[in-house]
Amino acid sequence: MSPEQADDLEITKKRSKLIVDRVRSVALGYSTGFFLHGEGGSGKTYTVTNALHDLGSDWILHNSDMTGTGLYEALKERPSAVHVLDDLEQLYRDTKAVGILRAATWGDENGKNRIITKAVHKKNESFEFTGGIIILSNLPLGDLPHWKALATRLSPAIFQLTEGEKKAMMLDIASKGKFGMAPDVCEEVCEYIIFHVEKNGNCPLSLRMLDVCLQDRRMYDNGECETHWKDLVVSRLEGEITEPKIKPRKRKVRLQDERFIAQQVFDMFPDHRQKRFAEWEKRTGKTERSLYRRLEDLGLEKRPKFMSIDDDGKDEEAFESDNLSTPEEIDTLTV
Repeated sequence: MSPEQADDLEITKKRSKLIVDRVRSVALGYSTGFFLHGEGGSGKTYTVTNALHDLGSDWILHNSDMTGTGLYEALKERPSAVHVLDDLEQLYRDTKAVGILRAATWGDENGKNRIITKAVHKKNESFEFTGGIIILSNLPLGDLPHWKALATRLSPAIFQLTEGEKKAMMLDIASKGKFGMAPDVCEEVCEYIIFHVEKNGNCPLSLRMLDVCLQDRRMYDNGECETHWKDLVVSRLEGEITEPKIKPRKRKVRLQDERFIAQQVFDMFPDHRQKRFAEWEKRTGKTERSLYRRLEDLGLEKRPKFMSIDDDGKDEEAFESDNLSTPEEIDTLTV
């Protein structure tokens, strides 16, 4: 990471700490709500939910779809929890939902006595809400009067990252490794994304894009796709299905690589099964069953009896069975 990127990362971390403190204010009861908006893939949900988790707060995430009635029932079921409403922009158009949110985030001068009422068959039912509301959105609340009234209760704030800050955050995440992949592998994917975006300018950087591209690399390294991972990444970045440009590694070559690694970890830990598997998993991301298949290929060790062929490795075995090298080919390997 360059000095400039390190500076961008430091700025982003300081801004994230401000978000965490706004979340802490809601979770600890100093404020009743918080509205955070900004472009998708900037880390809003990640930052907020991690903060709530670290605090040990009672919280629940709502996303995808919710009506005013659904919101009422959710708050009634857990009236003391922090409710995180993520990407529920359609809720702003529901005047019933906005009314419930206004009642949930404003009471007396101490933020108490927040009574939410509902008319049911000519009768009123009500409950006191003592929790908090955090709304995460890609869009601002808007300028309609009932939205403005809600805004005064939630103190909206926008979180926008520069391209440099996004780049620094992505590199920082990759440097720690993710999804069981080694840091250097994650950094290679991250740097390829940044290179392609800067070269072609066809889409903005985002933390979300990093995650899905890392999964493309993981799928490729596991031998579960025929397209090279870089072509998969380009397809995501450009939003097109085009002719792949990179010749993928053949499965036969991958199996040879795995046997070479299996030989190495066997030599490192000949009498320690757990350490042997830990090293194998670290270097390949694959299961212990896969390790024993490669060891069997090499004639080093048979699979333990408790590893039934009918459990979770069955599909992987079927996938690879037609691609195993012959015994004569195995004998020619240099290990």
